[in-house]
Amino acid sequence: MWMLFSAYYSISASRYKRFANSWRTQMAKRMRTTPEQRAEHERRFDETTKLLEERIAHHRRLIAEEREHEERRLAEPGLLERVRRRLAA
Repeated sequence: MWMLFSAYYSISASRYKRFANSWRTQMAKRMRTTPEQRAEHERRFDETTKLLEERIAHHRRLIAEEREHEERRLAEPGLLERVRRRLAA
């Protein structure tokens, strides 16, 4: 049993070292970006953020319109009496 555990540990440890080195390498590559690459990334981030904010605002407008429509519909004269009659019937 000990040999099995020992073999498993040595395999997982070597995989961890490989993964850790790979992760560190990838992070180092990301840190070595040029100012142009950083500016492009910032531009795309700002553009995406702007589009997302516009989409959120659009949906908020839609929700507000639906609420106004529902309030106008419920404020209709005689609606409450019609609903009461239907419920009583």
